[in-house]
Amino acid sequence: MKELFKQKLFWVGLAIRLLLLPFFGSIYLKDLFIPFLDSALQNPGVNPWSLSPPHFFPYGSVLFVLLYIPKLVGFLMAGQLALGSTALSIALMKIPLLLLDFTLLATLINVTPQRTKAILLAYWLSPVVIYISYIHGQLDVAAIAFCVLALVMLLRKNIPLSATLMALATLCKFSVVFVVPFLLTFLWNTNFAKIALQRIVQWSALWVTISVLGFLPHVFSQRFFYVTASSPEALRIFGMQLHLPSSQVLYVGAAILALVLGRLCLSIRISERGLLYGSGILLGLLVTVTDAMPGWYFWTVPFLALFYAEYAGAHKLLFWMCQALFLTHFVALPQLDLEPSGLWHGVTFTLLQASVVGQIIAIWGLVIHREMPMQGRARPMVIGIAGDSGAGKDTLSSALCNVFNVGKSLIVEGDDYHKWERGHEKWRTYTHLSPRANHLSALADHTKSLAAGRFVFQPHYDHSTGQFTEPREIRPNRTIIIQGLHALYLKNMRDTFDLKIFLAPHEMVRLYWKISRDVKKRGHSVEKVLSSLLSRVPDSQNYIEPQRAFADWTIEFFPKIDLTREQIIEGAEPELAVRHTIWNDASVFEMAEALETHAACQVSVEISSIDISKVTLTVEGNPTATQIAHVSEILFPNLRHLTRGRNPPAWHGGLEGVSQIVSVALLWSRVT
Repeated sequence: MKELFKQKLFWVGLAIRLLLLPFFGSIYLKDLFIPFLDSALQNPGVNPWSLSPPHFFPYGSVLFVLLYIPKLVGFLMAGQLALGSTALSIALMKIPLLLLDFTLLATLINVTPQRTKAILLAYWLSPVVIYISYIHGQLDVAAIAFCVLALVMLLRKNIPLSATLMALATLCKFSVVFVVPFLLTFLWNTNFAKIALQRIVQWSALWVTISVLGFLPHVFSQRFFYVTASSPEALRIFGMQLHLPSSQVLYVGAAILALVLGRLCLSIRISERGLLYGSGILLGLLVTVTDAMPGWYFWTVPFLALFYAEYAGAHKLLFWMCQALFLTHFVALPQLDLEPSGLWHGVTFTLLQASVVGQIIAIWGLVIHREMPMQGRARPMVIGIAGDSGAGKDTLSSALCNVFNVGKSLIVEGDDYHKWERGHEKWRTYTHLSPRANHLSALADHTKSLAAGRFVFQPHYDHSTGQFTEPREIRPNRTIIIQGLHALYLKNMRDTFDLKIFLAPHEMVRLYWKISRDVKKRGHSVEKVLSSLLSRVPDSQNYIEPQRAFADWTIEFFPKIDLTREQIIEGAEPELAVRHTIWNDASVFEMAEALETHAACQVSVEISSIDISKVTLTVEGNPTATQIAHVSEILFPNLRHLTRGRNPPAWHGGLEGVSQIVSVALLWSRVT
């Protein structure tokens, strides 16, 4: 704040405001607001809304209190001089506006402290802001200041204060309630279900309670519906309408608001900037789809000032044109005594609304598409896992399902696409690793269909019998994992995947896993397993290993201590470490530091001199599931943006948990 007071622009703006305090005021200020406050001053203890006609002050109790206190102090000190449209009375009405105006300025600067000068130019020296509050004498700064503060406090996770401030905003001008559904969506979007519901209930209960208490004077004076929904000002939202041949009325403005609000709420991710600018768009639309009062244009300026301060690609010409058009339409033309429904008023109003819409489009194009994307809401996340037989595909698939919610995940096994059942004579010619022994084109077609949200039908290969079941329905899900020997073999299938994984464990590790699975779980003999491995070596080298080149992520488990083939066959269990080779944009060093510091892992990072876009993390250790969960909280705030699940991931311990962290890191770099 000290830096603000060093800015000459701040003192220029403050001087202008102080000079205007005792002067000017529209008929709303002089003939409605001031008489309403004066009546309350002269009748202490009486409900002020019962003393005056409803249109004198169609606002909430908080705005009344803000204006009443300085008027009361002035009345106690100066008597009748503080009443009526005297200079003192006008100044007393504007003092709360000045304080809220400064509060709003400080809040905007706090959001982007490096751009103080830009905020001062676009907001503090805005002729529209100065005219609306200090010449026209409108009160809109109060509701918007509390609303912006409520948004900022929500970003700081201060739920009680955010709800309280939004209630204060509501009790200034009820129209800010249009932001509330979007704000609650933000709470839901950025937290898993249990916490999200707790915070939504906490926020809503406090907001509703304070708002209800604040509207009690209106209820007792039978002015509640007038102030909130039926006043001429409130009904302006229905001003843009279309009369249909059936005599029905289509409220176009309300429909546009509902559509945009729905689009914002359907975003798969709402960032902090998305919350701020999405709220600004909603308030801006209220201006553009209604027959707006002059004071309503104030609602857009704080958000536009923040936008132009933060985004270098946003040209300010449209902003200043909007300011000039506002002054022309609402200040200059009325002075010329032109017919309000005449051509010039229509042209300037049209251009003014177009300039506001143009700036909303600019915010949408530069901010909303990135900070509040909708792409992918209906499309599943598709992951491909390839590797040789016994490489650990089932284990990794299970771990990833636990990240992305088992109930919302689908695993498609490549074994279901073998061409022949066990014992078929063709297996004397081909191994399972040969592309010719699998219906790969069917697997690719099914992958694309599932990714598009369509059902498919496919038999299941039963390893216990070696036979196929009857075709069964496969339903697409939020996360789809395609795993098999040839998951990365076909280009058109690879192009469907959001993440491509190749498993390449050390031969002794794969031998141990293969024996553990095929002998202990599937009932094969050790001799058959060894014979199968030997016969498949050529096809593995020709068809499986080359898929490694297409992977985003290669996982290589290896024994920390060398074991012989005989030791593995005899049942020796290798102690494992793992190498993860991944793209270098996946917060590699942050991940390594977090695993070392918070999960007791030993991590080394190696940057390849052959392919600098890839980095290899070598990890040793046995972290607990709790430690892995803690690492995820440090690295990935708002993880629900990625998992799109109602519940937090079920984190694994050990090196499987590390693989879960790496999977999130790779996908996180693509969705944030």
